[in-house]
Amino acid sequence: MIASGKLSEDDNKRFQGKVTDFSLSNKAITDLILRLPEEEFCRLVSIRLNVPLSKTDQKQFGAENREYWSWNYLVEEIFLQIAPIKALVTHNGKQIRIYKYYSQALRLWKFIPIAKPQVEYVINASDLTVRMLAELRALGPEASQQVLKLAVLYIFENIVGPRYTHRSILRNLKVRLDK
Repeated sequence: MIASGKLSEDDNKRFQGKVTDFSLSNKAITDLILRLPEEEFCRLVSIRLNVPLSKTDQKQFGAENREYWSWNYLVEEIFLQIAPIKALVTHNGKQIRIYKYYSQALRLWKFIPIAKPQVEYVINASDLTVRMLAELRALGPEASQQVLKLAVLYIFENIVGPRYTHRSILRNLKVRLDK
């Protein structure tokens, strides 16, 4: 079965060694990865990033082989991953491509400073790379919220300017990573 990461005999017969027959898109692969249980996800990420799984393995291999990303790099990388994403919407019977996260920011920027409870800005996990999701998960909930908030703040800065963004939007912005 493909979903478990192993090919069955039927799958092997169907593909018969041809790489071009294996037609899983990036989105399908990302969806499969996101549906993995927490332990399996961490195991997959640790294998992909060369991070030891257990504490004894970590002591044996050391942390010098691990590539760490700084907060600033994470913020900028998230912004660069979500800013160019477009969505297809229908307006007056015509289909138009719009920038997904800029459109969301345009709808919310007036309400964020005054809304109670806080308005949520939603980022789809499928729009981020697996490495980025792993880095955010490694940071923990509070730190990842701060990183996501700063990344989304770049979008608001492009729309309304830095002065208004930092005074009014930053303190009331809440970002949710949607699976």
